[in-house]
Amino acid sequence: MRGVDINVITNTVVKEIKELPGLKNPLPKRKLGNRIVFAVSKGIGEAGLDSEPTLRKLVSSICLDDNYKIRRDGVFFLKEYFKDYK
Repeated sequence: MRGVDINVITNTVVKEIKELPGLKNPLPKRKLGNRIVFAVSKGIGEAGLDSEPTLRKLVSSICLDDNYKIRRDGVFFLKEYFKDYK
């Protein structure tokens, strides 16, 4: 992990952001939620995602969303995320 304890992420951040990308929200709020999820995911790295299943599920659900604009956000995130692991 990169400087932030995963327990802090789990107990505070994930609880607050898990509803933002949900279908009940309008597209602009969902896209904002996606970006927050991606920023936190990139910040905690692979080990953090392995230990935080809720965040991993959020990234996965964004990549499998019915709306192509939401899926596209997921693809862009994965492209940037995997650049660091070449």
